[in-house]
Amino acid sequence: MGDAKTLTAFYDLRSAPYHFDFVFVAVMADAIGLDRGCTGFELVIVPDQGSGLNCTDHRHSDQFSAEQANWRTANIFMPTVALLPKCLGLTVCASRQHAQTILDAAGGPIFPDDYSVEAPPENYWTNDEFSMLANMGVEIPGLRAPQQALDYVDRWIENHAGNRKVVSITLRESGHDSKRNSNLPVWVEFAKRLDPEIYFPVFLSDMDRIFESAREDLAGFATFNEAVANLILRCAFYERCYITMMVTQGPSTMCYMDGAIRYIIVKSTPPELYGSYPPYPISIGLDVGEPWPHATIYQRRVEEPESLDLLESEFHRMVGLIESDPDNALGRQRMCRDDAGPENIARISRLYGLLPFMSRAVIICQKYLDRNPGELSVLKTMARADLRLQHQNPKILARSRELYAQALKHQADEDLLQFALAKVDTVIGDSSKLDWLIERADLIQEMLNEDGQAAPDTADEFDFLLSLASLYVRMNRSTEAVHVSKAAVRMKPTKDRITNLAMILEAIGNLEEARDLLLQLVDQGEMSALICETLGRIYKSLGEPGLAIDFIQRGVELSALESKSAST
Repeated sequence: MGDAKTLTAFYDLRSAPYHFDFVFVAVMADAIGLDRGCTGFELVIVPDQGSGLNCTDHRHSDQFSAEQANWRTANIFMPTVALLPKCLGLTVCASRQHAQTILDAAGGPIFPDDYSVEAPPENYWTNDEFSMLANMGVEIPGLRAPQQALDYVDRWIENHAGNRKVVSITLRESGHDSKRNSNLPVWVEFAKRLDPEIYFPVFLSDMDRIFESAREDLAGFATFNEAVANLILRCAFYERCYITMMVTQGPSTMCYMDGAIRYIIVKSTPPELYGSYPPYPISIGLDVGEPWPHATIYQRRVEEPESLDLLESEFHRMVGLIESDPDNALGRQRMCRDDAGPENIARISRLYGLLPFMSRAVIICQKYLDRNPGELSVLKTMARADLRLQHQNPKILARSRELYAQALKHQADEDLLQFALAKVDTVIGDSSKLDWLIERADLIQEMLNEDGQAAPDTADEFDFLLSLASLYVRMNRSTEAVHVSKAAVRMKPTKDRITNLAMILEAIGNLEEARDLLLQLVDQGEMSALICETLGRIYKSLGEPGLAIDFIQRGVELSALESKSAST
């Protein structure tokens, strides 16, 4: 058996990428090990096909060739261990069976929890998992450049910058997903406008560019290609820079994980998702413009893409912070959230609640309750999330049920917990309390809307029965979907409820009944693009092409009007 004081972390390439996500996982393993009283941790790289050093037929071949994957194993994965003083070793497995042998022999905690070689995590949600961990108030030891690397970097800076303050600019210039690349002219103009008597800008090119001839587009500026090619030197260089700047990219992960780096990272929302709703940061448990939960005051992430005004504004803001207390700012900072209590968990859960089909709003509450059993306010936050969301994760539902049942033994009068338990039971498959739940739908809805949990940042009120019926549709449980939807219409026949019932009836083949419901709305002057599009489909299925075309055309016209109205 292995050492009970050693955590073993598995990075499984059957689902995890050949990317800087590995750094997230390694830093999480370090933090979790520290939190659980371990003296150190070991990293295990598990191959998909073949061995860990032979990446033939790997699942990310659409993004990286086998040669590139092998390079990343050697130049991202392996050097990372040198940046983690508590890492006791790295094993690159020869096969999945090799990984199973290590798992069987492990005597201490395992990460991820419940890891299985036969059934590894479908995805390593590294950003999201890390954000949750930091929101628990877990201290993040983070990356730390070794002294030898710092000594090399100090010599380089002394010979090139002298006494000037180094400002590093790391460029993303990838052929993959190029819309996320750096806007080079903006960065060059920003660098030109820095006071050359005070600051020394240094450009770090993308790896693929450092082996080309001298760059005319960076003429007059220093570059540090050695730090690009060596992860350990890169970390040391960032630690020694006055300010590190870049767009979001692989190396930005190193900045997030190092308390000695002062950074400004822009374009932190992918360009294709900028302006989307819910905002992209919600998916990792952050509000728009909010720093990472563990970030220091000298670490700044910005959603917007780079512009000269933005870069200069953020730069001068950071300079002001640093110069107000330089002795502190230029040292290593502790990375730990200080306000990680029930109020913060409720806030994060509400943010995650904007993702109605995912269970993250519930998961963060469960994680907090694992560390702080019986915290009633967080149980109520979790209950609100379970009542609102349409997630179907069996493991998460079972854990919710266990927590509600346990709490209700001592607090039987907590209506919110009773309602959440009943809903979880119905989703799991026990419909004996479905009608009981329907009868109390108005009260449930009132409680959720009063709490502001239902629809944050919108004027819409949450419709509990509409949500429940939609969940049953997604679970292919049409009988319950129709039952709930018809009950909703009987109780309060709103346009949304009638339209929802009609669409459910259409889906199960009750076309005439669905048509009649929608025509009643049309007769009442209740028209919308959705109603017309649905009627168009129904009439097409009923063999009436003329009416189908008429309603489809009206739907297109209404859709254009609705889009125009929404934009204004």
